[in-house]
Amino acid sequence: MRLRKILNWRIPLMFIPLLALSCFNSDDYDFNKVSEIEWSPSLAGAVMHGDLSIESLLDNFDNIELLAYPDGLLYFSFESNAQSGRLDDLITLSDVSFNRSVNPPADIVTTIPSALEIMNTTFEVDMPVVDNLAELDSVFYRTLDLNLTANTTIDEDIDIIITIPTFVMDGTVVERRFSLNGSNPSTNINDRLENLTVDLTQGTPAYNKFLINVSVVVQPGAISISTADMVSFDLRLTNPQFGWLFGDFLNQTRPVTSNDIDFEIFESTFRDAQVSLEGAMMNFVVTNEFGVPIRLNFNDLYAVNEQNNQLNLNISPGNPIDLAAPLTIGESEETTISVTNASELFDFEPVRFVYDLDASVLDDNIDNGTNFIADTSQANITFSAEVPLHGSASGIVIRDTVNLDLNEIDGDIDIEAERVIIKALIENEYPVQARIQGILTDENFNFLDSLLLRDQTLLVRAAETNNNSIVNQGIFNEEIVLDNSKIDNLFDASKLIIIARLSTFRSPDGTFPNVKFFRDASVNVKLGIRTDLKANINPNTE
Repeated sequence: MRLRKILNWRIPLMFIPLLALSCFNSDDYDFNKVSEIEWSPSLAGAVMHGDLSIESLLDNFDNIELLAYPDGLLYFSFESNAQSGRLDDLITLSDVSFNRSVNPPADIVTTIPSALEIMNTTFEVDMPVVDNLAELDSVFYRTLDLNLTANTTIDEDIDIIITIPTFVMDGTVVERRFSLNGSNPSTNINDRLENLTVDLTQGTPAYNKFLINVSVVVQPGAISISTADMVSFDLRLTNPQFGWLFGDFLNQTRPVTSNDIDFEIFESTFRDAQVSLEGAMMNFVVTNEFGVPIRLNFNDLYAVNEQNNQLNLNISPGNPIDLAAPLTIGESEETTISVTNASELFDFEPVRFVYDLDASVLDDNIDNGTNFIADTSQANITFSAEVPLHGSASGIVIRDTVNLDLNEIDGDIDIEAERVIIKALIENEYPVQARIQGILTDENFNFLDSLLLRDQTLLVRAAETNNNSIVNQGIFNEEIVLDNSKIDNLFDASKLIIIARLSTFRSPDGTFPNVKFFRDASVNVKLGIRTDLKANINPNTE
């Protein structure tokens, strides 16, 4: 086999003839008469160094972390946002349309020296809620469109002042003034009200009501007004965009869309592995930003494995589940729903969870006016799992990739490897035995060959641990003669993927005892190479 590259050794061409010449006595040989020199050096050097850790299982996953408890025991932390819901569409505020006519209380024929108020009337107006699902104390509108039309039959100069005393915008009560007379008996305005706070408690009953006050003022001069005269107005409030609602929200139930949660630990991380771990914890955490009593009811909640089998999740508290609610806008409350058969579920090796639930707004045990819904609030359901690495396992695969820096040797030198020996020093800090193999690839990770034959894979014994730490490493320190069929691909390869397949050792009684994986542990692999070479040097004899 011809070697075109040798790992980290550079053999300058100028030195190879010198090495060759050192083997000859010039008194016995005439170098210029020799057309070919054969030289058999032996070279050794480091090939690579890799650290294989459990953390490599998580390289492609953003929502799984490898963390450690205070005692050093490792655990997988998995979190997935299962559902986000809003309730701002739970309550729909209708457009408001209100019109009234008012008449002077008496005939007035006189001359007045100053302006005179001839009418002042206040009306209650309904703020309708679709399906009457809320009894509202107050509303904050981000925007609300106001359309106001006024008409009169009074043939005098009058001012109509329409005030909505419970509508406050930027600290100022909303008020509009119209000046009308016989030649200008009608007018209309359109306004966009912004950042508007509305008090809805001033009517009877004291919710979903606001007040409008209408005042008619006649300007000074000779006037003639009869009770048959009229002032009318038409109020329209449209396109409400509320920021928050305060009040009491009446009982209603709505379905929450069925959903799946992919459980990537088994779907990819532990694929083809047999794992049984103790102390797994799984929870659904519901974060409620709505100041509303909400009750959840799971209609379905089960796990599915790769064989499409199903296993129900047992939860605490069980159905129905009342969620805690915050008391202030911008705050949130969490309710934790624990899965009580988590260890059984983990042994079931689920790849996803399926759930279907209903959410109900409750109207019992409500203090008037303390509940709220904001347009920015959400209710989030998050699934989380903690899986301590304490148990038994087989077939877990970890890996590391190293670059092979093989340098070119150029010139008219034929180098053949008569034998390549791999020197392996492997330190295993995991409490499981590790079977090591290498995969040779090109720079684009295209497969070239395995480093070792199947019966040459390196079996490294498990580390010895106690309840708190590693006591003794498992050591492998041996030489392996590389099969001749592997040599060319070794020197052609750009990358070496080191793979370790981890398995718990079997006790004499056939059982697999539980073991613990601690932080800062790894499988440390150091490989060196020694090769016996035969070099043919073709000198220039001209």
